[in-house]
Amino acid sequence: MPQPMVGRTDEATRLAAACGLDRDGGGLAVLSGDAGIGKTRLLFHLSEQARASGRLVVVGHCVAQTGAAMPYLPFVEIAGALADLATEVVDAVVCAHPSLTELLPGRSESTGQRMGNAGQLAEAVHALLNRVGAATPLLVVVEDAHWADHSSRDLITLLLTRGFSSRVGFVVSYRSDDLHRRHPLYGTLPVWARLADVTRVELPPLSDDDVTALVRNLPGHGDDAVVAQIVQRAGGNAFFAEELAAGGASISEDLSRVLQSRYDELDRPAQELVKLVSVGGGSVGHGLLAAVSGLDADELDRALREAIEHHLLERAGPDGYAFRHSLLAEAIGDQLLPGEAARLHARFTAAVLADRGLAPPSELARHAAASGDRETAILAGRAAAESALRMGGPREALEHFEAALSLMAADDAERDPVTLRAAEAASASGDVFRAAKLVGSRIDAYAAAGVHPAILPRLLSAYVLHSRLETLTPDQLERAELALELTAGRDDAVRLEALTACIQALVDRERWTEASALGEEALELAEKLAAADTTTNLRTILAYTVDFGGDLARLEAHLAAIVADAKPGEAHVRALHRLAHFEEEVGRLESARARFDQAAELGARLGHPWGPFEFSARYRAGQASYLLGDFAGALARFDLPGDGPPSSRALLASGRLLVLAARDESVDDDLIEVAEQWWARDALVALASFQPWADLLARQGRHREAITVVERAAAEIDRQWASQEAAFIRLAAVALGLLADTAEPARAAEHRASAEWWLRRAGGVKAWLGLPLGPEGRAWRARLAAEELRLRHAVGEPVSPAELVAAWQSAVAAFETYGHRYEIARTRLRLAESLAASGNQADAADQLHLVREEAVALPSAFLAVAAASPAARRSAGLTPREQEVLRLVARGRSNGEIGRQLFISTKTASVHVSNVLAKLGAASRGEAAAIAHDRGLLD
Repeated sequence: MPQPMVGRTDEATRLAAACGLDRDGGGLAVLSGDAGIGKTRLLFHLSEQARASGRLVVVGHCVAQTGAAMPYLPFVEIAGALADLATEVVDAVVCAHPSLTELLPGRSESTGQRMGNAGQLAEAVHALLNRVGAATPLLVVVEDAHWADHSSRDLITLLLTRGFSSRVGFVVSYRSDDLHRRHPLYGTLPVWARLADVTRVELPPLSDDDVTALVRNLPGHGDDAVVAQIVQRAGGNAFFAEELAAGGASISEDLSRVLQSRYDELDRPAQELVKLVSVGGGSVGHGLLAAVSGLDADELDRALREAIEHHLLERAGPDGYAFRHSLLAEAIGDQLLPGEAARLHARFTAAVLADRGLAPPSELARHAAASGDRETAILAGRAAAESALRMGGPREALEHFEAALSLMAADDAERDPVTLRAAEAASASGDVFRAAKLVGSRIDAYAAAGVHPAILPRLLSAYVLHSRLETLTPDQLERAELALELTAGRDDAVRLEALTACIQALVDRERWTEASALGEEALELAEKLAAADTTTNLRTILAYTVDFGGDLARLEAHLAAIVADAKPGEAHVRALHRLAHFEEEVGRLESARARFDQAAELGARLGHPWGPFEFSARYRAGQASYLLGDFAGALARFDLPGDGPPSSRALLASGRLLVLAARDESVDDDLIEVAEQWWARDALVALASFQPWADLLARQGRHREAITVVERAAAEIDRQWASQEAAFIRLAAVALGLLADTAEPARAAEHRASAEWWLRRAGGVKAWLGLPLGPEGRAWRARLAAEELRLRHAVGEPVSPAELVAAWQSAVAAFETYGHRYEIARTRLRLAESLAASGNQADAADQLHLVREEAVALPSAFLAVAAASPAARRSAGLTPREQEVLRLVARGRSNGEIGRQLFISTKTASVHVSNVLAKLGAASRGEAAAIAHDRGLLD
């Protein structure tokens, strides 16, 4: 039992109130602090308080793993404890939610290689805790979430987000000093922090007085000098203070030596037992420990009692033992010799092989690998991976599959099937780069050897379907056609895979007729094989090959029929995604967002929120929210908790950058860096982030750098997607806008050359499905035309104010049709500028008023400042240098005087004066001065 709690009165009161112990209710809390700071002691105190008030208390421990993690480990412990404490409630919940059996050892009936539904499992856990809390008050403690597996982190987030309707106190603890930017929990903590109903309790170091009191409470520590040394070296850490105090008067310089000295005090059987618990992962069930130790019941009890009395071990759950602190486990484990550790792992392996109920496959795989038993490690790793997939944990499944692959020989007959399953898990977790690499490496190996094994068609098909989600390459169609050739004459699932891959490769290259011809065979075979999901996928892929004669309503009806016919699953997600994409392309942003949200929610329920189509749906729903002016909704969608793949994280960072730049909020350079480092591998990240990055640079007056950003993005999109992409219209519009901001007549030829280059790139783009440009393309095309006129005007070409006004009016109208609220407002700013330059101050003021209203509604500090500035109302299209020249002209200065005052040549001053006269429509310097006074340009 832990020592009496010292110095945590305030934190204990807050934690008890947060969990509802002070009102016979419930609540949510997150407890954090450094290792050894006192979290476990505080939770023990909370648990004792809860038990004293009549509550049930269950604890789930997250355990540090040296191998791949078992999904939902703390919830397996929690469910198991409740099965003993509230059997009838658990039985009732199992009847309503059969997936709960996955967490109850001995009850699971899952078989086969299906992927489980993480959403159903989460619903089952939530229902279980709610039902128990309705029957009797409950306190649930999840300790050490910094070690939680991916699936457990997601489930914890869901429970904290949804809360409970019954008397359930729910508290999660984690080590704050273990976290760094790449730690899996790092990205989840901001999500927890934003939950209004969750109380956060951070344990600071104990004060010197509290540490002194703690040490003096320990027997035999009255020496003031020794106590002072302990207090000084403990740094407010309760665990360090106790361990230093336990070392006696001769305090060790190294805490690990102090910890080791505690171990040395044990007799031999207890030492061996402590070693076994260390190798067992820091927490071991009694049955497994008995089997591994080889001790009879009495000897085992004596050894356990000694280890507990010496404060190395403590009870963990209803039937297990764990180290009192993880640092003890680390210290003991570090002392083991390699051969000694391997032999201990072998004992665990033998015990679990003799009785599979003693530990899950993930633990058997870990022990077998550490003991050198490769065959057992491979088989157990594969079993653990399949179990993880059934439980909706594709990331953990990938780890197990890859661990098994690392142990398999290159010519192992099972290597290719495991590789295919690993690629499926990688794709389901969103890491399509890894999926393609896994399968591609096997194909490359066979190509180098010049052999065509029987499984090659499956590898080729999988490569095509995974790699296309990364980028399109020439080898995809070649490999798809080879798979088709190798399966000629077959009518099995392998042939169907080859047909699907080839059809997809042809559709990606818009070879509609060839794809449609193969589609007939594929759909017929899918029906024969009763492959419903493949049928849905094929219909989705083939949707754009249908000859709809340009009738978009027919195409939409066809897509809607595919969605209606699909069964809930991954194929349904893809069908929804395709229909949402159609609505996005035709400009129905509200409907598209709703469809994308539906697809993303379905993916989350399936346990694959990071899957390629599931994640894309979430991102595009966020993008649609941004376009619709729902900045808060966009940020919520761009904030997906969990440890997704870096490429997806980069895209989410791009989305946040887009919104923050529009709001003109502070943007961390790290956000730009996260996005920019993926430009070379994912053109979509470049397309999503180039404009906000360029905008931020331009606001700092760094226009040349901003133009460079646009040029780099164009180069990457050209390299990865080819220059026919409609994205070049937006790239060109942004580039010309930046050029116009700083254009000078003296560099007119250079500016014209740049503009012509961009206009050529934007002129040859290919619209979606060969149709005319949609609302988005038309909006940016109108913006491009207006920016071109503004640039020509800025370099002194004869462009009338009326032409500029008309162009910007057309651009505003086009963006209004599209529905992009932020860009409507930005375009209105340019329209107001043109109206002011034409002398129409009233209409300019009306436009600025509309921008100011939108600035409040979005909100956007950038728009608010821009619409309120005199420059926005009265700049008349003059550059800052030209405004300086105008002021001097109004004062009657000659060109020579202007040149000397502005430190430019008389010839350059003359060019500026001519440009000012042209922009104002003035015939003389005097008329220019009069116009400037009349329009307030000299204020």
